[in-house]
Amino acid sequence: MVRGRDQGGRIAGSWFEVVEAVPAGGRIVRFWDFAATKKQLGTTKKKDDPDFTASVKGKIVDGVTYILDMTNERMSPAEANNAVFNTATQDNSFGLKAAVRFEQEGGASGVRDAYNVVTDMQGFDVMGIPVTGAGDKVLRAKPLAAQALAGNVKLLAGSWNEEFLNQLHNFPDPQYHDDIVDAASGMYNELVGPRVAGSFGRK
Repeated sequence: MVRGRDQGGRIAGSWFEVVEAVPAGGRIVRFWDFAATKKQLGTTKKKDDPDFTASVKGKIVDGVTYILDMTNERMSPAEANNAVFNTATQDNSFGLKAAVRFEQEGGASGVRDAYNVVTDMQGFDVMGIPVTGAGDKVLRAKPLAAQALAGNVKLLAGSWNEEFLNQLHNFPDPQYHDDIVDAASGMYNELVGPRVAGSFGRK
């Protein structure tokens, strides 16, 4: 099947097949993209429309990326830390092993915040991943988008599928949030290793 971009040059939802089951095996990673503040109720202006804290969980089996789950919610930093711990507990239940990764902001505050998250996650495989190079969101999303275009990215059926596809479709339009895209890019790039400038990488 020949695949192409839809109108507007965005990532097309038709690139992603939704499946009812995924094969066993593969390393599982859930990647978090944190936001700092909760939305103030009753506000409509974009400056009062803060980002979400999003996470995307996935794995790669036989060259196919399977996106297993997604979360996307406005929450405070304390609530986000609790969500990371509780979600990791669920992800690692029933004998499963899921690594926890998150985007580490630059500077001393980013190092401090990463230390706090990791310290609260005793017993889990958890690590903050700094953004290297230019840190361009579009550039970081290109490897996953290329695999999706080739038909190599599939979504496990779930109530989150539509929200996931809608945000990818609108990316990188600045009118829309991109937290899910950032988390999906981080998940994929963590699984395959950083191979493009501006990707995630360990210092």
